[in-house]
Amino acid sequence: MPSAQVEGPNLLQDGDFEGGGPAWPQQDGIGEVQAAPGWRAYYLDVPPSYIVVPDFCYDPLTGKRMDNGCFWARPEFRDVTLKYQPNRIHGGQRAQKYFTYGRMHEAGLMQRVTGVVSGTLYHFSIYMQAWMCVDYIEACKGGYVSDKPTQMHLKVGIDPTGGTNPFGPDIVWSSEVESFDRWTQYSVEAMARSDVLTVYTHSRPEWKDMPRQNNDVYLDDASLTAVGPPAPSPTATTGTAAPTASAQTQALAAPAPEQQTFAVRPQGNQRSDGTVIHVVQKDDTLFGIALAYGVTVDEIVRLNHLQAGDFLQIGQELIVKGSAAPVPTSNSTTTLQSTTVAPQPTLVAGKPAAVAAASGKAGLCVQAFNDRNGNGVYDGNEELVANVRFTVLSSADQVAAYTTNGVEEPHCLTDLPSGAYMVRIEAPKNYAATTDEQMGVALASGQTANVSFGVQPPGGKGASQMANESGNLLTRYGGTIGGICGLGALLIVSIGGFALVSRRK
Repeated sequence: MPSAQVEGPNLLQDGDFEGGGPAWPQQDGIGEVQAAPGWRAYYLDVPPSYIVVPDFCYDPLTGKRMDNGCFWARPEFRDVTLKYQPNRIHGGQRAQKYFTYGRMHEAGLMQRVTGVVSGTLYHFSIYMQAWMCVDYIEACKGGYVSDKPTQMHLKVGIDPTGGTNPFGPDIVWSSEVESFDRWTQYSVEAMARSDVLTVYTHSRPEWKDMPRQNNDVYLDDASLTAVGPPAPSPTATTGTAAPTASAQTQALAAPAPEQQTFAVRPQGNQRSDGTVIHVVQKDDTLFGIALAYGVTVDEIVRLNHLQAGDFLQIGQELIVKGSAAPVPTSNSTTTLQSTTVAPQPTLVAGKPAAVAAASGKAGLCVQAFNDRNGNGVYDGNEELVANVRFTVLSSADQVAAYTTNGVEEPHCLTDLPSGAYMVRIEAPKNYAATTDEQMGVALASGQTANVSFGVQPPGGKGASQMANESGNLLTRYGGTIGGICGLGALLIVSIGGFALVSRRK
């Protein structure tokens, strides 16, 4: 079951890529390799065996393959600054970039972190975007947009053993999601197996038809946080049998991929009638809560009238012992807020899941609304907007497209294979988006997610203007979020309605 999470202290050195003085030091004496303090660049000098050599790298007369330099190179690692490339900075004044010119590569950054606690779940996230261009001047507007991009194979990982081999077998990797010219937060979780772990980013541009002159990757605002207490030693158990879940509640109780179940610390409050209440903490799961209180998952589900597909919310009160909670008379809406600093498209999974569940597929519903107050939230009294084009991609391939008419939304796709998707919008001419214009979505079998994007007509206030007027949005949107591993997408499941998820634009 996806966990409830909050941001803790960032354990990474120079996670914001702002340090290191005017010039980052050369790594291993190589002038073209300069990584931010605490980070180390890695790369393959020789292409691995699974790389497909492009046809143009064979001599047309002899048929012999040219040398690796025809298609492969070590990237050049540098910083990028707000002054010269403001579109490639996610926050602050500086970010990391690396690139190959007309060549493929397999490379990334890594950082080894000591002093972690074995048995604790850790969450690594970082914002990344790519730029791929055939002709820098003619087609790419001086570096602002990509032209004929293919695949960049972007992902992040954690080695819970602290290993330093970026291709080692112990690394837990996120899913791959393409993100050209737009910031996407990539994240992954793993449970530490010693007092040290290593985080990784990864990229590999791939093309077969013709070389892309520019194959750039940009990275900014990385974070490593502990999101759960250590699992108790097996010798410390009280002898109570571990709780089990029935077939009806297995889906509700199971952890998401790349997350591991562990017992939580009991923090129950006993009421006067003997009922014991557990307040959901970061990274709690139903199984962990049941284990901590010596009850079954089925009992918690029954006492709280939970439905398959419900997610936990930090601060939510769960009855773990005693009388059942009153049955709600109407569907409720889970509203979560993040500690980041500007609106992101709304994403929530709820009742439409039943549509996809019947076929074993996944579903995705989309809509766009007139964000009258510019707060990035669909407030119910805000009308739908026509002529907004939605594009749904899996990796670099388009799987669906839809243009809104402002009447029949949300528009639902109900036969998608489970997996990772990217949803993008194109607002009508002269309209301004008040949320990010793309979102990564992880869909499990039988789940349907609803995505709602905010736009404003000409003359409306955009997200950046709202941010300037409101001052510190960190205070305005203080709260907690639930993370989906490997995507940076924040998937929240509730009984109905839409939940707010905010992120800096």
